[in-house]
Amino acid sequence: MVKTADLIALCLSHHCCEVLTGKDFSSVLATFAQGRQSHDRWLLLWPGAEATPIDALALTVHRERGGDSTARETAQPALRTTLVVLDGTWQQAKQIHALNKAALDALCIHVSFAVSDREDAEDAEGGTHVSSSGWIRLQPRDHFLSTLESVGLALQTLEGQRGPSIRAALLRVFDRMNERQRVFYTAEKAHAPA
Repeated sequence: MVKTADLIALCLSHHCCEVLTGKDFSSVLATFAQGRQSHDRWLLLWPGAEATPIDALALTVHRERGGDSTARETAQPALRTTLVVLDGTWQQAKQIHALNKAALDALCIHVSFAVSDREDAEDAEGGTHVSSSGWIRLQPRDHFLSTLESVGLALQTLEGQRGPSIRAALLRVFDRMNERQRVFYTAEKAHAPA
C-alpha cells in the first residue's frame, strides 16, 4: 500500500508536514483549535459546494503577507497557514471526514479547487485539473485528484513564487511512483498463468 502522506512529508522541508495516523482525530483537532492564534489560518482541502475556491483565498493570503503594494503597513504578525489534507482512498477519506466533521468545521476553512461544469478537462491554467495517474488509481470523477497531486496544486497556489517548483517536485515523485506501478503491473501480467 502506498502512503502518499509519508511521501509528501519526505518531499517537503523538514518539520513543515505532520502526518497523523488513524481515523478519529477529533481530540487532536480540538487541541489545535485551543492553541490557535488570531493570525493562524487552518484550511481543509475538501471538495464540496460549501468550500471556498483556494485561488480566491490564496489572493487574500498573499495580500495579507504584504505581496501587494496596497497591503496594510501595520505591524501585524505574519499569517500562518496550515493545510489539512485527508489521505486514503476516497471511501476512507469520506469516513475520516464524517468522523471528524464537527472538529474540522470548528478549526478549518474548507477550500477546494475550482471545477468547471464541463466534463472534459482543461489544463491546470483552465480551472479544471485532471489526475495524471491514469488507470492506476481510480477517481470518482476526472477532476478528483490523488493526495499528492492535490497537495502539489494547493501549495502551488498558496506558496506564491515558490509554489510552482514545489508542485513540480511533488509531481516528479508522483510520476515515478506511477511508472513503477506500471512496470510492476506489466511484469505481473506477463508472468501470470494463461
